Amino acid sequence: MSDATIIENEEPKKPSIVVRLVLPLILILASAGAGFGFAKGYVAPMFDQQAAMIKAEAKDAEAKMAMEGKDANAEQVDSSGEETMTSIVPLSPVVTNLAEPSDVWVRAEFSLVFDDIPEVGMPEQIQADFVAHLRSLNLKNLEGSSGFQHLIADLNELAMMRSEKKVSRVLVRAFLVE
Repeated sequence: MSDATIIENEEPKKPSIVVRLVLPLILILASAGAGFGFAKGYVAPMFDQQAAMIKAEAKDAEAKMAMEGKDANAEQVDSSGEETMTSIVPLSPVVTNLAEPSDVWVRAEFSLVFDDIPEVGMPEQIQADFVAHLRSLNLKNLEGSSGFQHLIADLNELAMMRSEKKVSRVLVRAFLVE
């Protein structure tokens, strides 16, 4: 007789619970560390550089205004030599739905740049025009950067028509489509 042993079919060993939990945790921590390192080493310096450029431009503009003897608080001299005051009027936030699909909502905050002191009630009338225009839009009108640029051009035109060209520009402070 031979010493042959019969090997029973044993189930293969399953990885222990420690291996099943620790390995994914290690992979998650490693990828988070790599992401943090990327943000710290590559993205953060770009923001710092951009902030430094903006500060330098603002400082140059202030120096230029000081050399010309002008106040940096929004006074301008037009071509006729008369000083005019530019004022920025923030409008209250607007929340409205779009024409289609009607379950899509828009929240927007605008400011108006007036060439002179605005008449009483003028900003509210312009804001009402903005709400009416936003309610007439389809979601497809707002898609992409060109759609947003068209919206801003339309709002500028509406503001200039309502104010009889006293509004020089519409500033978009916030725009959210939900």
